[in-house]
Amino acid sequence: RLRRMSGRAISLGLAMTDLDSGVARIAEATLADQQFVTPVDVLIGLGWLLPDRISPWLRGLVTSIDRCLRVGQTEAAGALDALQ
Repeated sequence: RLRRMSGRAISLGLAMTDLDSGVARIAEATLADQQFVTPVDVLIGLGWLLPDRISPWLRGLVTSIDRCLRVGQTEAAGALDALQ
């Protein structure tokens, strides 16, 4: 489960099934809002990627979006696997 504190999402021992359902909720809400969902939308929804950190990556100033994440690659990969 995620707890929001000062705009930050903090992981509280997320089991994979909790992550799966969290990703599903975020994806469904995003899909209803904008008719499509991207991995970036999910990472932002989880609080693992801050919207203001995307711009340098989009402009090519940061070579890998992994460097913008607030979690490790393993956690991000788990969320993206759940999105599939």
